[in-house]
Amino acid sequence: MLNNPAKNTMKKLFLLTAIIGFVMCGCKKDKDELDVNQLHGKWKVTHVEIDGSYQSWLLTSTYITFYSDGSYYGSGYFGTGSGTYKVAGKTVITYVGNSEYYRYDVLSLSSNNAELKMYDNDKPSSSIKIRVSKQ
Repeated sequence: MLNNPAKNTMKKLFLLTAIIGFVMCGCKKDKDELDVNQLHGKWKVTHVEIDGSYQSWLLTSTYITFYSDGSYYGSGYFGTGSGTYKVAGKTVITYVGNSEYYRYDVLSLSSNNAELKMYDNDKPSSSIKIRVSKQ
């Protein structure tokens, strides 16, 4: 991540938001598209992959809420703040102001749980995986 603590916090917040967004997204009949309506609501980050295994202790109270108007709000371990988002295929793209912040690819989705890959579009090889559950 970046050395700028404020930007790092915002990126973490957007990561959380994106993760929750992916969890909330259900698949349409076209399996290449997420149903944005399934994204709406409050999501909790439950696990983050570290060195190839998922750890739950880092994110005990990290949440993101996606609203139907295209905005979101996140709070917890990754920081507190808001922005906007859009869904493209199976990817949730988050924004702060007019700048793209992070992308979240949906790796798996079942019921109220999801596994996501979070990354900066400029550095897709620097990604992390997270798991979220709908509250």
